[in-house]
Order: sequence, then structure tokens, then C-alpha cells
Amino acid sequence: MSSTDSPDQSTMSTTPTTTAPTTSSTADSTPSPSISNATTAPSSAARRPQRKSTLTQQQKNNKRQRATQDQLVTLELEFNKNPTPTAATRERIAQEINMTERSVQIWFQNRYVARFLFATDGHVTNE
Repeated sequence: MSSTDSPDQSTMSTTPTTTAPTTSSTADSTPSPSISNATTAPSSAARRPQRKSTLTQQQKNNKRQRATQDQLVTLELEFNKNPTPTAATRERIAQEINMTERSVQIWFQNRYVARFLFATDGHVTNE
């Protein structure tokens, strides 16, 4: 074999052979405050991943729709029958009054809490 057939070992090395500067043992165990604050302080994004919105752009742009008087009458009647409806009941109500099941669920949650928070005279009780 000629020298052109076999690769030269000195050109095949891919890892550089540099050495890190040596420091005292106290510097290794306790980093300086200026370095640790800049490199180890997590940003708010690193601490907690940001939630992704499940809303479409159109839903974000739409204003909140309030329940109509007819919808409120139906919701109140159903609430008087059962203040904690099952998922199937909420779906049935939502179809009847043309609302989403989630909107019906939130209405029931809010109404359930309001029943306990507000006394008959309209003041919040702190008992």
C-alpha cells in the first residue's frame, strides 16, 4: 500500500486537544455571584411552560355572549330541579337552548356559588 491509500492518522483526529485553565479548588465549589446570577437564574418561561391556547383566532376576537332571557328561564328551571346536573343533562340542556355544554357547565357553577354567597337581601355573607 502506498502512503496515498492509507489515511494519515494526524488528519483524522476530530477532537481538539485543548486544556481548560486551572483554578483554585474554592472557585470550583463556590462560583462567583455575578456568574451564578446571570447563568443559573431561570426565567419565568423556563420555570413553567406557557400554556397553549385552545381558542381559535375567531373565538379570541369574539366578545362574550350573554345568555338570552329564554335561555336564562330554561337554565333557572333546570337549576331548581337539580343544581348539579350530570354531563348528559348538561348536553341535553345545551342542545335545547343552543349553547355549548361548557357554557352551561360554567353557568351552573356560577349559579351554584351565587346561591350560597348572596343572602336574600343581596349582601355577601362571610360566615
